[in-house]
Amino acid sequence: MDTSPQALLALKDSLVDGEEFQREGEMKKCFKTYLGVAGQFEALNDFETASYFHKRCLDVSNEFKYIEGQALAFKGLGICEEKVYNKEEAMQNLETALQKAAEGNLENIAREVSKDLVRVYQSIAVDYEAQDDPNSALEYFEKCLDMARRV
Repeated sequence: MDTSPQALLALKDSLVDGEEFQREGEMKKCFKTYLGVAGQFEALNDFETASYFHKRCLDVSNEFKYIEGQALAFKGLGICEEKVYNKEEAMQNLETALQKAAEGNLENIAREVSKDLVRVYQSIAVDYEAQDDPNSALEYFEKCLDMARRV
């Protein structure tokens, strides 16, 4: 993300637009605005702020019962948690994203989330393997394999 005065003004405008869209009930526009802002902070590796905006996306999606938005918000939260090595939280958010995608028959999102879950399950399995916990490692390698088959 560019931190020039123009970029910061554009960010301010996006935040103002997002608030106005929410007040006006323009849920999809509000969602897309906050999702874009979250992406900008992810590009800066500021996953705490990115998570804040993914939570805003989730709040808007819940308020207006926007299932695609819920799935994408949970996916974003999962990715942010994964980036800061909170693997269990990443897994929980991604599993919820997959559930929401399935509820909404959102096959493309479900496929993307499934790929993310393969990576997270594998990472958790490797951690258990390094801790000399073969039973837990096997459990997560099996989850990884099952998810890979879904994809």
